[in-house]
Amino acid sequence: MPAPTPRRLPAARRRELVITAAQEAFANHGYEGTSTDTVARLAGVSQGYIVRLFGTKKALFQHVVAASLDHVRAALRPTPDSGPTANPASARTRQVLGRAYLRAIAEKPAALLVLLRLISSGTDPDLARLARETLSSLHRSLRDDAGLGPGDAARFLANGLLTSALAATATRPEDDDPDLRELLEHTVEDNVDAYSRLLARTPSTTTAARRGPTRPPAPR
Repeated sequence: MPAPTPRRLPAARRRELVITAAQEAFANHGYEGTSTDTVARLAGVSQGYIVRLFGTKKALFQHVVAASLDHVRAALRPTPDSGPTANPASARTRQVLGRAYLRAIAEKPAALLVLLRLISSGTDPDLARLARETLSSLHRSLRDDAGLGPGDAARFLANGLLTSALAATATRPEDDDPDLRELLEHTVEDNVDAYSRLLARTPSTTTAARRGPTRPPAPR
């Protein structure tokens, strides 16, 4: 009896696999260090398929940034179990949002790394503009969706970027450097325990970069 013919994945699922593979590749190797051929091999599709789907590497990167940004913004939207938010600028609200941000990093560290890669890609005018738009979008989400005032939204975003940098370098609360430990404690404020759990659950991104991206299953 002949073996059954493998079912071809729907186009939407194939596109999702390409985005996931590209997110891992861009996170680990940056924009300049990633090619559409690399992404195609990771996703198990042809390079021509990626070109037909996205056009250029820059367009693919823009889609990956959008997916990464959506992941972070979703974590910053208030939910019914977020706790009291009568005073959006309160320390309680900042703590809830901080924990949500740390969970988003732990769930998908590649999303964090893609955004960090984008912000450091300022030599390309298109990517510099995209980085500005991304920061503006995050500020808008904190102000309009989370309900923070403009100043608190800006401070939360600044602390978030610093938290991201500390997480990317696997900076730990028990570090022997007292100044670094002080910086961490003031950055994550009342979320030091949540930050420690994040590092325990999430491998160092520098280690992940050396190991290389994880290959998703090849679509058929």
